[in-house]
Amino acid sequence: MIREKITDFLTYACWPSKVRKLVTGLVRAIIMGDPVETLKYLLPKTCESINKIMNDPEGNALLTDHKGDKELTWYLVLFSELVRVRGDALMIYKEMIISVFHQCIQIIHKGSYKAVASAAKHLLKSLTHIYMINTRLTVENIDGPFIDFLPIRAWGQPVDVDKVQVQFHIPNDDELDFVREFVETFLYVELDLLKEKSSKLSNGERLRSLTIVHHIAIGCFRIVSRIGSPNVQNLVPTVVPYSAQSQAQYSMYFKEPKFRENLRWRLLINIGKLLDMLVDNQSDDVSSIKMAHKYATKGIAAICRLQKPPRIYVEKSFDELLHENKKQSSTVIMRDECNPGDRNDNFWVTIDGYKPPETQTEWEQMCFLDKTFHGYYTWPKVIKYPMNKRARYTQNDMPEQVAIIYNRFIDKNFIIQSTKLMISDENTDEIMFIYVRFTMFKCLFRNFGLAFVDNFMEQLYVLIHEKTHEKQEGSHRVAAEIVAGMIRGSKYWTLEMVSRNVSFSTILTSFDHEYERSLDELWKKLKPFLTEVCLNLSSATLRHWNTCFKCVMEHGDPRRMYRLIDFIRTLINNQISSNTFNETSRWSLIQTLKMFQWRIPSIWCTIYEHAKELLDHSFKPVREHIAE
Repeated sequence: MIREKITDFLTYACWPSKVRKLVTGLVRAIIMGDPVETLKYLLPKTCESINKIMNDPEGNALLTDHKGDKELTWYLVLFSELVRVRGDALMIYKEMIISVFHQCIQIIHKGSYKAVASAAKHLLKSLTHIYMINTRLTVENIDGPFIDFLPIRAWGQPVDVDKVQVQFHIPNDDELDFVREFVETFLYVELDLLKEKSSKLSNGERLRSLTIVHHIAIGCFRIVSRIGSPNVQNLVPTVVPYSAQSQAQYSMYFKEPKFRENLRWRLLINIGKLLDMLVDNQSDDVSSIKMAHKYATKGIAAICRLQKPPRIYVEKSFDELLHENKKQSSTVIMRDECNPGDRNDNFWVTIDGYKPPETQTEWEQMCFLDKTFHGYYTWPKVIKYPMNKRARYTQNDMPEQVAIIYNRFIDKNFIIQSTKLMISDENTDEIMFIYVRFTMFKCLFRNFGLAFVDNFMEQLYVLIHEKTHEKQEGSHRVAAEIVAGMIRGSKYWTLEMVSRNVSFSTILTSFDHEYERSLDELWKKLKPFLTEVCLNLSSATLRHWNTCFKCVMEHGDPRRMYRLIDFIRTLINNQISSNTFNETSRWSLIQTLKMFQWRIPSIWCTIYEHAKELLDHSFKPVREHIAE
């Protein structure tokens, strides 16, 4: 009876969009409980309802109706949730599932084709992924009556791992054949449509096709082979780290599905040509260009991450590190005890008494520990940390693939156009700090050092001096993202890193030449800029600069960030302002130092002394910021 009521509740009602998310969550929970029985009673009725609507005399009109049909949209959303179940349970409904896609994949209504695309992604993931299908960590008979065993009683109890037989879904031949058939039936049709009739399609039709392609690709790429290229040699097809002692030399599947061609390469070529066509013929399509810019940002960040020079790690015993930091004689190490808080043996990782190294050798050998938990309770016997030494790409020493990005961002006009597009790429209701864009800038400055600093500094001043009221917040947001990436990207810069016009070969032949210290050069330009920013903050721009400082300080050793801390110290030492907003914004920026936690004790003491003078401030917002 309960099953019938739930089935009627889901299949005989048309739920509005506000309630839809809650109901689909209920469906997901039911599927997890008993996928086989759930499909048996829900999937046939759902598919029958969809077919009934589409086979109606007015069904063909729904394919081109931008308003859509609420009932059909709900059934498609329900259908997309039902195909989340494990792959072997879906195989007996193969024809039924294919029939729904044949009838509905061409629907132009946005809500409907998004549901169809999600269904394709969920279906392919269910068929291709390896995942646990039984996660119950109990050996009791949970299917018996509750009088004998109540499952909730087993919650939180220890279980012998050897007695737990976890079951996994591993795709079989039939499931992989289903995937190949599905992809060849629906994906190639959309790719051919985009290739042959792209210029004739409306924006809505093109977006529908791209959405379908995108979701199918996400679902099936797990079993699509990599792009073969002479630039990548001896690529090991495994997720095991390269440094592991053993490598898996076989596929995780019983057989590799054979597609007509490499789908990754086909998508790369087709989508690349489509983007070129859109830029040439439909440059007025602002929404599409913004979306392309969004994915380009992600792409540059990912490519720069692949191109980054490797870090060099060092392993040293804790006793050796103490000896190097000249603390051994005054330290008593308690190996088997946890003593949280300030101690003699963890004083060296705080900023108190820290003296910046004066030579490149000292800088490279300095042990920086970015995680705040290091040394707070106890110390491991061996500590592994990266050296402050990493190669940099220069104008005369970089691979061809790296030069593509370098040549773009060394061009001032490209940076100007990019920042203008970033400002316009806004949701007018809410302008948010974009973490992906910060990551892109971090990768650029990490890989290329000082090469782009001058060009970006010039543009940063343009951004913060924006006079148009509607663009001021967006301009400050972009400036905050650039500055955060600039500071974070300089994390592994060397003290004597070369400037953008000097190659490594020049250094090797000119040891007597005095190169300007790159980090000092960067901060010589950043300090006056940040000072001007802090003096001209507004209620709209303050949160972006708060986020900027937090991104820079997150998981950072305060000794490495001492230049930023020195700048914030100047905010602490400033005279108390009579302007309430200036005072609250100043203390709001000072609060970002909490990212360093216990490792800046002298700074906290300085803040405490200055805070005492403001405890009786006449304005409540100032007192609240002091209390925080």
